[in-house]
Amino acid sequence: MGIGERLQAAYKAVREQQERIAASNRQAIIDRRGPRQAKLPKYETGDHVLYWEPRQPKTLAIEDDGDILMQAAPQKWKDRWSGPHKVTKVTPDRTGHRYTFYHRERGLDIETHVNKLCRFQPWSEGIVSTSQDLDNPRLYRSGEWVKVGELIVIPLLEPCPFGIAKVLSCTEDGDLTLQWYCNAQENIKGTYLPGWLTPARRNIYYAEAPREATHQPYTTAEEDFTMNQRDVLIHSFRLTKGNRVPAPLLRAIARHPLVWWKPQLPQDPSEVGSPTP
Repeated sequence: MGIGERLQAAYKAVREQQERIAASNRQAIIDRRGPRQAKLPKYETGDHVLYWEPRQPKTLAIEDDGDILMQAAPQKWKDRWSGPHKVTKVTPDRTGHRYTFYHRERGLDIETHVNKLCRFQPWSEGIVSTSQDLDNPRLYRSGEWVKVGELIVIPLLEPCPFGIAKVLSCTEDGDLTLQWYCNAQENIKGTYLPGWLTPARRNIYYAEAPREATHQPYTTAEEDFTMNQRDVLIHSFRLTKGNRVPAPLLRAIARHPLVWWKPQLPQDPSEVGSPTP
């Protein structure tokens, strides 16, 4: 297919998409101007929606003398709606319907009233949208090939439910060399710092940097422990400023079928859907 044919195909796809959206908008106007009784929009399982979240956190990367600093974005630059999210459950109630969707940034199923939702028109069946901000605002990833330097979560046997490590190297076959992250108390909800090894007594400690230049990273090679790309549960995430595992990530780990750890993690009250915007 030549360039001209590809441009014609792209123009046709855009035109058809614009006509679908225009028809949807015309029907919405007809619905609003019809009977005087107010009509609430209704969504079905599988529909894509935006969720009203005016207080979404957003940071900007600022370059300062070669260093990249993260700072809070101005309020006017923050999105008021999050998503798109896919509706997973519809529950009738006395005011109409309540809708449940999985909020992947928070790692939560959220139930909310229709007045906090707005219909989102997918670009196509295969592509939800062409916006990177909408399609990729995830705090973590699963599947895909993990890059060197990324943090990962792997399943472990009792008494440790999971391990956090940094990928130091990867072979062509996907075998990984990892540097363990943890804390002296092995507290799941504690701080996570890189592990280091003293060369003489082979003592292990956790710190931001090695205490001495001769100390080496505490890696899987030390324990003759081999992990592969296919063993990674979750990857490409960041710890909090206090070097702890973010709450949404803890919930995602607890939900994973390969993790035996099933705690009762409290929900943030701000994450529960409210019937009014």
